[in-house]
Amino acid sequence: MQNIILTKIIMTVLLFIVLFTLGAALKALITHEQQGKSLLKALTWRIGLSVFAFALLILGFYLGWWYPHGLIPSATRV
Repeated sequence: MQNIILTKIIMTVLLFIVLFTLGAALKALITHEQQGKSLLKALTWRIGLSVFAFALLILGFYLGWWYPHGLIPSATRV
């Protein structure tokens, strides 16, 4: 049970960090800082963190930490 809560917290923190780096990239795009170096750095971090989050999701499904479900869960879950 604690693994499930911990992974959900980690995924939420990763989501907020990705959103923060996206905002930093937008700021760098608008202000034209350092000829695009800060924009490239922020977008690189965002892509790397997104790939890590996706890998963590796949690992969580594989290890049974969580499982995919629809809006209306079926009663035939095993």
